Order: sequence, then C-alpha cells, then structure tokens
Amino acid sequence: MSYHDETSRTLSYASHDCLEGLLQRGRGLGAIRAHQDADEAAAFVYDGIRRDWN
Repeated sequence: MSYHDETSRTLSYASHDCLEGLLQRGRGLGAIRAHQDADEAAAFVYDGIRRDWN
C-alpha cells in the first residue's frame, strides 16, 4: 500500500497487476506468486497484515 498523496496521507492500493496489488486485494494469483518468490513477497505480506483493508 502506498500513500496516494503524502500530504493527506490517504492510502491507495498498488496496481492490480503487480504482486503487491494482488496481495492487497486478496487475489488467489497473489498467493501463488508469493509462494513462488517468497523473498520478494515477504515485505508485501507483512505490510498487508499491518494494514488490513477489510
């Protein structure tokens, strides 16, 4: 998740076609990609847990 505007601190989703965005949206493809490259996905998974959007 990234801040859409640093001054307002409004959070926005990452792009829907990147690993971070897939994980944020709870897509199954995000889980598959995270499993395939756990090192890359670790930071995104922890960030998603810290900032649960649901």
